[in-house]
Amino acid sequence: LRRKLNVLLEEAPTNVPVVLSNEHFTLSQKSVHWKGLHIRPDRTLSRLAAVFSGNDVNFLLCLRRQDSLAQAMFLEHYSRPINYNDHTNVRNFLKKLLDENNSMRRGYDFNYYEKEIHKCFPSSTILTWLFEEFAKNNVATLARISAYLGLPDASYERKNLKILNSKTNRQLHISPKTKRFLRVFLPSGVRKWLREKRVEELSMFKVLRRNGSLYLQPKERLQLQREWASSNFLFAANHPELYLQMQEHGYFGTGTGGLI
Repeated sequence: LRRKLNVLLEEAPTNVPVVLSNEHFTLSQKSVHWKGLHIRPDRTLSRLAAVFSGNDVNFLLCLRRQDSLAQAMFLEHYSRPINYNDHTNVRNFLKKLLDENNSMRRGYDFNYYEKEIHKCFPSSTILTWLFEEFAKNNVATLARISAYLGLPDASYERKNLKILNSKTNRQLHISPKTKRFLRVFLPSGVRKWLREKRVEELSMFKVLRRNGSLYLQPKERLQLQREWASSNFLFAANHPELYLQMQEHGYFGTGTGGLI
């Protein structure tokens, strides 16, 4: 990363902000257990501080309410063949998030994560916004990001932002394991007909929804909201400009600003 960063900075125009975005800057789902490697935000950020030493570094931080984030991350995880057997269903995924000894849960603790950023990058500033607000009004969010980066004013109203709205919710995929199963037991002609009629897709969605193996139930969502309500409340205390938005979108567990 250090070598690639040097090349990138050499090629970048003078006085133009360079934005780097990578899920591994926070916490990789696969790396928390793969080959015995445990990645925690504090260790990841301290390594990044060494890589970016000597550069002016600031942060863009997007929050998503933890139950919604967990659901989206599981569906993303579920859709990848290499990851399917890690969790197999959303119940197992939920257990890992609630396990105090599982390093994956650290990525869902926003107050902890922000503290680690300030610890490793004490002179950096952080622009924070809510995913829910971006989904509701991406024009305003993009304007804030543009201003933070010092970019020239732009008429976002003239841009076609429909594609941004369409990508704010992860859609369900049939698991690779199910597809492999169907390939083994169904002739290609039958599979083609089923695919054209969407029978395979619709039938599997119905079965999976009935089994409840992919979606968090309301009680489980509430459980996740309660799990991080205190942390979210502490985060909001340091960001009064976000307090009402976090309250509106249920980050404190009750939707009224109180803790459960």
